[in-house]
Amino acid sequence: RQHSIELSEPEDFSMAIQSVPFKVFEVHLHNNKGRKDEHMYISYGNLPLEGCIDGLRKKRFDGIVTVEVVQRDWTREEGFAFAEQTRDAFFSKWDTL
Repeated sequence: RQHSIELSEPEDFSMAIQSVPFKVFEVHLHNNKGRKDEHMYISYGNLPLEGCIDGLRKKRFDGIVTVEVVQRDWTREEGFAFAEQTRDAFFSKWDTL
């Protein structure tokens, strides 16, 4: 949604998250290339993960992070590896920002 309104910088994502008018209890983490909701692994698309985490931290997020990577024509092992890579990327950034 951010890309469709030309707000695709990390700061734009941070501000969008901070402007949510209620407490955030759960985040569904996946990626895409800004054209459709593809539910792909984190390194696939153009999600500015740092901006999202910045917004979540400023929102004092302490809820659930659900990794939503939809199975494609991958092997089961590849699907699990993409989900794990997405999880690890999120927590690596969370721990360093």
